[in-house]
Amino acid sequence: MPNTAADHDPVSLMEAALTRAAEQVGDITAPVIERLYARCPASRAHFAELGSDKIGRLEADMVENTLFALMEWLTDGATIAINLGDTVPHHMAVLGIGVDAFAALVEETAGVVIDTIPTDRPAERAVWQRIRDEILEVVASSAEWERDRLALSPASGRSAAGGCPVHARA
Repeated sequence: MPNTAADHDPVSLMEAALTRAAEQVGDITAPVIERLYARCPASRAHFAELGSDKIGRLEADMVENTLFALMEWLTDGATIAINLGDTVPHHMAVLGIGVDAFAALVEETAGVVIDTIPTDRPAERAVWQRIRDEILEVVASSAEWERDRLALSPASGRSAAGGCPVHARA
């Protein structure tokens, strides 16, 4: 089969992997949340406290927003970076969500998609890994900004929930 422009276009490669994941997995919410809680067990209780009787909706929103960021990164990365620059510090300061939980959610959401990419599609895998890694850099820098801000603010007594190891990226 001859190569086409879509074989090299990052957006087309990202979309091809996403389509495959949708066909193989369907709604990725449950597998992402299972992976997140396996990796970050303390997050389950923290999110249950935050979500009260609407924990399922909270989990779905978290995965939906993370997947949206991953999908839009290549075409509107600046907007995603701005949104994360607001969201990460707010969630850290107000809701006690640690940067490790944010990073784990990004990694596990991307991971569900990446796990569906066949080994004979290295370009798709590379695009998804790049998207994941670039978003993780924004998450980390947003968290660093918030930690610096909190270090300067004696009024802040909020601690972040976490305990989620960040996986080494392939």
